Amino acid sequence: MHSRATVAEVLRLRSAGLNNCQISRRVGVPRSTIRGWSHGKQPRSCAHPSPVIPDPSAYVYLLGLYLGDGCISAHPRGVYRLRITLDLRYPGIVEECEAALRAVLPLNHVVAI
Repeated sequence: MHSRATVAEVLRLRSAGLNNCQISRRVGVPRSTIRGWSHGKQPRSCAHPSPVIPDPSAYVYLLGLYLGDGCISAHPRGVYRLRITLDLRYPGIVEECEAALRAVLPLNHVVAI
């Protein structure tokens, strides 16, 4: 478990252009942990005791889309993927869904196919 200060320092060094090996030697955090943090994986020590929803209205919108046309699939390493199937004849709805996903899950990769 790492402190918030350690996580912040790692991300600051990463944005300053240092590679994972350099950061690991400087801060004493394993390279694999740094790689995960750099790709948006939230450290356990920084997890909130209860979920914090950045935009409740976007969350409710996504919940409705999920209940109507969505599924959650389990993938390796304990990762889950939310998929919502939408009709491309309605690009406005697709854009609203993307915006809601980005608002609710700002660290996640969002792709519209």
